[in-house]
Amino acid sequence: MIALAMAAFIFAGSEVLLPGQADLPLMRGARLAPECAEVLPADREGPALTCIAVPMRRANDMVFAYSRQAQRQGWQDAGGAASALFLTRPATPERCAQRLTLVAFWDPARADPPAPNENVFIGMAVESQNCKEAG
Repeated sequence: MIALAMAAFIFAGSEVLLPGQADLPLMRGARLAPECAEVLPADREGPALTCIAVPMRRANDMVFAYSRQAQRQGWQDAGGAASALFLTRPATPERCAQRLTLVAFWDPARADPPAPNENVFIGMAVESQNCKEAG
């Protein structure tokens, strides 16, 4: 598993996820998945969700690989459980404090979990918090 997670850091291309917010690379073994919006109802009050698709057998490793990548870019672990991880960045004079959410999911209408080689989604979103503290 460690080798799999390390291999995920070799970028799959020049795609950047959450540009200008988290600037995470599209990792090898993942693909952009805008169709996730059809599975998860839009939350008009929440931040826009960017999704990738990965095989079910790699989803857990990929969520943690993205968490480690974000931490290398200055995000701090803020917890999480099951299929969701949260990271934060404190406010600066230039921007509000931010929360990065990484969440793995599949279509909740499915009767059974996906098979190991079936794709599931990893959603990513950045949300500003405590804006009164920034500059």
